[in-house]
Amino acid sequence: MQPRARATRPSLRPAAVRRTSAAAVAALALFASVTGTSPAAAAPIPPASVKAAWTFNFVDASNRVPDASGRGRPLTLAGNWSRVAGSAGTGAVRFSLQSYGSNPATSMSPGTAEVAVTAVLRTWVPKPVGDHPNVLQHGLYADPGQVKMQITKDGTGRVNCRFKGTLNQIVVTGPWIDVTDGAWHSATCWRSGAVVGVTVDGVTTTRTRDVGSVLPTRALTVASRGLAPADASDQFQGDIDTVVWAIGTGARADAPAYAAALSVP
Repeated sequence: MQPRARATRPSLRPAAVRRTSAAAVAALALFASVTGTSPAAAAPIPPASVKAAWTFNFVDASNRVPDASGRGRPLTLAGNWSRVAGSAGTGAVRFSLQSYGSNPATSMSPGTAEVAVTAVLRTWVPKPVGDHPNVLQHGLYADPGQVKMQITKDGTGRVNCRFKGTLNQIVVTGPWIDVTDGAWHSATCWRSGAVVGVTVDGVTTTRTRDVGSVLPTRALTVASRGLAPADASDQFQGDIDTVVWAIGTGARADAPAYAAALSVP
């Protein structure tokens, strides 16, 4: 019998990441739109565990979103995407059918370390095209290793996460929060030791299973696997404001805290 998932609400928000004021963010976004200069330098200082962060406040002429963490891992956009206002009035990207973002760095494979990915997202598409809409994935289903955040295809709008490693695989479905209601939500998939979990808007569901070492070997992608017609079945349709990828001690707390510092004034 599989362990029963349980939902908990954290008592304290992870502490102490510097915030950028709304006025500063707006000024920097305006400066970037006029000068073509990336505003990434104004991002809060990231915790050590954060390996990449994309705010979508700026997209360069090569369709690259700079890495706001300063780690040098940009996200390249392709397909039918567009710019929209984000959760704090700054930048976000709207992903439509046949659009996605990718980063080829396999150095973001967590192995046995603590790992977490947070996405600040908004969608109003309650029923997917075919399969679960992919918010983010590192590795494919049949690969030896995978970390994946997706929205369930049963119409409930819940977030679930899949972790696959050298010992096992597990899918964890998040709390009963419908993220397809057209509002902004923060979702985090995380693994710490033998515990895996999904946290949505501060509410957490966990399960226990040791999946072993998680070693994805493919590019990390956002919103879909790619542009091929077969990839449309996994397409996330909606807006993404911020994505944070964290590995190492404190990742579970650091990813959502840093995402909040980047996307909320």
